[in-house]
Amino acid sequence: MHGKRFLIATALGALFGAFCAYGTKMSSDAGELGFVATTGIIGSVFYNRLLIGVILGFMGRCKPHPVIRGAIAGVIVSMGLGITPLLDGDPMGMVILVGAGTVIGIVIDVVTTWLTKEKVTE
Repeated sequence: MHGKRFLIATALGALFGAFCAYGTKMSSDAGELGFVATTGIIGSVFYNRLLIGVILGFMGRCKPHPVIRGAIAGVIVSMGLGITPLLDGDPMGMVILVGAGTVIGIVIDVVTTWLTKEKVTE
């Protein structure tokens, strides 16, 4: 594992986590979510996005292209958040959470790969 890759990916995950947690809080305060975003929910959103970065920091030597690798990590980790709205009868909430996690995973992996100048295998 490259320490530089791990630090960059984790920092990007924390940045996206803070952005998503802030967005969740603001949307909740505006009444757009249909539920109150408690401190636990805000923390879960932040931790979920941070975890995407941590996992991608460890996956530097995996073979898939960074876009594929980032998308897979984003979907797998975001399902932890997405399962709640799905089971509560809001499948669109799951699609939004998992979709955002997929995009975040792709961005984190592509940017991290570019900044660490890793070779991309096709």
